[in-house]
Amino acid sequence: MNNKSEDIVQKQTGTFLYAGVGAVLFAGLFIVSRFNYVLFHGLAELFSIAVAWSVFLLIWNARRIARNDALVFLGSAYFFIGMIDLIHTLGYKGTGFFENDLAANYATQLWISARGMETFSLLLYPLLTRRRIQIKLVFAGYICATAILFLAIFSWGIFPECYIDGVGLTAFKKLSEYAICLILVGAITLLTRRREWVDPDVYRLMVWAMAVTIVAELFFTFYVSVYGLSNVAGHFFKIISYFLVYLALIRSTFTHPYTTIFQELEQEKQSLRESEAFKGAVISCSPIPIVSLDTDGNVMSWNPAAERVFGWTADETIGRPMPIVSTEKQEEFADLRKRIIVEGGFLGKEIVCQKKDGGLIDISLSSALIHDDSGNLIGIIAAMEDITEQKRVVDALWESEKRFRTAGKAAYDLIYEWDVAGDILEWFGGIDELLGYRKGEISRDIKAWLDLIHPEDKVKLENAVEIHRTSTNPIQYEYRVRHKDGTYRHWNDHALPLLDDKGCPYKWVGICTDITERKRADEALAKSEALLREAQGAAHIGHWELDTSIMIPAWSEEIFHIFGLDPEEDEPSFEAHQKVTHPDDWGILNNAVTTSIVEGIPFDIEFRILRPDKTIRWMHAIGHSKKDSEGRIISVFGTVQDITDRKLIENALRVSLEKYRVLFESFPLGITISDKAGKIIEANLKSERMLGVTHEAHAQRRIDSKEWQIIRKDGTPMPADEYASTRALRENRLIENVEMGIVKDKGEITWISVTSAPIPLEGYGVAIAFSDITERLSAEQASKQTEEALRLSEENFHCSLDDSPLGVRIVTAEGETIYANRAILDIYGYDSVEELRTTPIKNRYTPQSYAEFKIRREKRKWGNGPSEYEISIVRKNGEVRHLQVFRKEMLWNGEMQFQIVYQDITERKRMEKDIINTVQQLHETRDMLIQFEKEAVVGRLVIGFAHEVLNPVSIISSRLQFMEDETLTDEAMESVKICREQLQRITKISQDLHQSASKQPGMLIGGDLRRVIEEGLQMMERRIKEAHVQVEYDPPSEVIPVKMERDKLVKVMVNLILNACDAMSDKQPKRLIITVHRPEDSSEDYSIFLTVADNGQGIPTGNMDLIFEPFFTTKDPGKGTGLGLSVCKGIIQEHGGTIHVEKNDLGGVSFVVELPLDHP
Repeated sequence: MNNKSEDIVQKQTGTFLYAGVGAVLFAGLFIVSRFNYVLFHGLAELFSIAVAWSVFLLIWNARRIARNDALVFLGSAYFFIGMIDLIHTLGYKGTGFFENDLAANYATQLWISARGMETFSLLLYPLLTRRRIQIKLVFAGYICATAILFLAIFSWGIFPECYIDGVGLTAFKKLSEYAICLILVGAITLLTRRREWVDPDVYRLMVWAMAVTIVAELFFTFYVSVYGLSNVAGHFFKIISYFLVYLALIRSTFTHPYTTIFQELEQEKQSLRESEAFKGAVISCSPIPIVSLDTDGNVMSWNPAAERVFGWTADETIGRPMPIVSTEKQEEFADLRKRIIVEGGFLGKEIVCQKKDGGLIDISLSSALIHDDSGNLIGIIAAMEDITEQKRVVDALWESEKRFRTAGKAAYDLIYEWDVAGDILEWFGGIDELLGYRKGEISRDIKAWLDLIHPEDKVKLENAVEIHRTSTNPIQYEYRVRHKDGTYRHWNDHALPLLDDKGCPYKWVGICTDITERKRADEALAKSEALLREAQGAAHIGHWELDTSIMIPAWSEEIFHIFGLDPEEDEPSFEAHQKVTHPDDWGILNNAVTTSIVEGIPFDIEFRILRPDKTIRWMHAIGHSKKDSEGRIISVFGTVQDITDRKLIENALRVSLEKYRVLFESFPLGITISDKAGKIIEANLKSERMLGVTHEAHAQRRIDSKEWQIIRKDGTPMPADEYASTRALRENRLIENVEMGIVKDKGEITWISVTSAPIPLEGYGVAIAFSDITERLSAEQASKQTEEALRLSEENFHCSLDDSPLGVRIVTAEGETIYANRAILDIYGYDSVEELRTTPIKNRYTPQSYAEFKIRREKRKWGNGPSEYEISIVRKNGEVRHLQVFRKEMLWNGEMQFQIVYQDITERKRMEKDIINTVQQLHETRDMLIQFEKEAVVGRLVIGFAHEVLNPVSIISSRLQFMEDETLTDEAMESVKICREQLQRITKISQDLHQSASKQPGMLIGGDLRRVIEEGLQMMERRIKEAHVQVEYDPPSEVIPVKMERDKLVKVMVNLILNACDAMSDKQPKRLIITVHRPEDSSEDYSIFLTVADNGQGIPTGNMDLIFEPFFTTKDPGKGTGLGLSVCKGIIQEHGGTIHVEKNDLGGVSFVVELPLDHP
């Protein structure tokens, strides 16, 4: 108990020690990361690499005492993981190992490679626990994997990108990290399932190591900058993970090695006990006697089968000499036991043994030696198979061989013997005659016999021959043999083996039967049944039969298909039939079948079924009873046919007839139908009203009756042979649109258009359809009069267009000119309409106006083109004119076309342009005057300020100097210090005012803009760190040449960074993003853009235009002079550039500076 308490205290002390050392280590690393991230990264990674290689060295040197090869596998893996991590560390961005633009991506690719190798190694660890592993193969595999990864990254370039400067992590990198996390979860699950195979402490440490690795990987998916805080946290968790793996492997191999060893030994003992129990059960259940003897020949075990065969119980035999050996055979048995020990055992040794009742039996003895764990011989185990009956059968076979030979010669079936050793076949019977050969023409060699076998069966027989050289299983094959006439006969071959003393077949005796005729009959029957099934399937007819003695029906396969059932799963029965029959129709079917069973009355009924898929089908069932010789009903046979399609057709026909009747009566055309003789047999109500004839009168007329008073369009009578109906009946073809007038009783005339066609049906003549065209003819007459008036109107309209001062064109929807007046020709300067029509449209427009024309053309295709717009054209002489266009749809020569009217607005456009230019010049002059006034005010203010403020400041400064030389109290010294700081602030304001008012630029010298940005960041480094601002700046790799006064540009950079820090005072996190880029829409490099962006509180929209004004500030009182940005703007303008402010997507603002590039 005391030792256990001491272990707990020692473990807790070690834990606190690890925690303390780790906290100090992490604190130191964190401090280093804030000042030099590259150094931090190198230290963190080198610590992880040292742990990884320490794990490898310790496990490798302890591999002989580590019984678990999985630990050696994991230690070896960490050697290669550490190697990849080392290259990752050396190549990290900022170390200079790789080029700057490649370092971040290479380092991230190497990171993913190392983490992937670590993850799969941790996943394989639980799978390989308690397995023997070839360490050399493991090493070779890791060497290949590492080499492939290096080649894929550095040589082949096929490894996906993981980090892009300015963008951050790629989707592949993030997805890889998530996949690694999922695999680690799987590794934890596998290890948990096999936790009983490892030490509990090792299990907990490994699970914690994998869980911490997952947390680390998640942190590595968040960062945008390779120097980000999430990257720092990820490295801390990685160090913890490596250290936990180190502790687990050290605990398993060195700290508690015997715990693991004893645990594995106990598991092996348990497996051994289970194995022994299993072997004992097998021996007890064996149908063959199995006994074991010690080295002196005494019985050690005696299974139930030995009791059954020999008659002695286990209690009567264990510890005594073998009872199955008689006294006179003891010496011979002792020699046999010695031979078993010398030769290591026998297989199939035949001996004669004695039973308890005195009887003798033949035994086939198979034996093996028993050794203890040290390899010492402790006994013999023997399996003894009773072969008395087998020997008797063999002897009987030898006895009857002669009988078989004699019988074979007289039998129609062929009896043969196959000598296995010589591959000789001996036939007893007329094989030559049976296959059409002369006697002796077939060789006795088995290979010659195999040549007669059908090619499709030959391989099967060849394999069978090889198998049955050693197998004792009976031969049972069907194959085809070639007759001398070239045909093949079907044979059934059945044979049994004759065994030698070793139990191996040395000869086979068999019978071959010619089953050709039976095969033909079977094929014919199968073909007939297949045809029946196909016929029943095509007709959807199935048959059934009910045996009345057992009342169980038998269904054909088609019935299962009709009912939607599975022949393999469903059984035919009354219950199954009732289940698929529609509930409303079961009574009809049950009554019909019952009546047939009882009274023998046949039935013919229709009923519905409800299939398992919920569809309803109609069935037609016919059945009758069968009787025996005494007149008793012994069965009922019936058929079932699916008539659903017929029912649907009947229903459709009934619906169609009803539709025809309704359509015939309600059709808006008059319809009459005649027979072959021309007698009217049907007429609808419309025809009776249109013709003014009653239904009874219609039925008494023929199509050519004299009662019809029909006239032509000119008013003359129309003879019957011109009727459309009589012509269609006579010519047996379609006659269309014959116009005629029907004169009714009161002299009223109804004009109709008649179409008639023959009806190709028995008893029918022609169908006549006619429509009332009285109103149409009247309208046509009125239309002619209207067209004449319209023609005169169009002539007058054309004359007005020709004299119009506006240009007019009439065009089709496709844009083809069909009319143009003189005015439009004058506008374009063309001599004729043909010249206007043939000149390409592109040549008539200016380029911009032509592009607008194509847009309008596309819009017109969708019906939304403009009706009023302006264009610019190019006249024949090259002059550009501006036109206002009006487009509308109109009727032209009876067709819808488009009228386009053109008005020349060139002079108006020129005047509008002059007015706009004048107004713009006035605005520029006003802005210039305002700026001059501002500068004059600032100049006067600077002069007054310098005279009125700086002189007193100088006096106050000198007095403060005297006071500082005196001995003052601390409170007084603090007041002097505050005064000194305020005087410095006044001096700075004076300098800024002087800078703002000064317009005399210094000399501009060529320099690198990157140096300006770096100096600005260095000067503001302390302020940036105090404000905890995260700077995101990726300097360009090439020099950015700009003519500059470097100190002034550095001042601009410092002002912009200072403003950004002040704007982000209440934000977390604080991001300062500096970018340099060239304009994307410029084909040449004339200028460079410098952008300083923050995610601060932003600038109100109303203050955007005032931000660069002198004395304007958005800061709190006392925190800004309002001159910084005004001075920045002045400096940028001195350098020939511009500066403006705009809102960004981060919520803050971006100051954009454009400077001209210095080209040599």
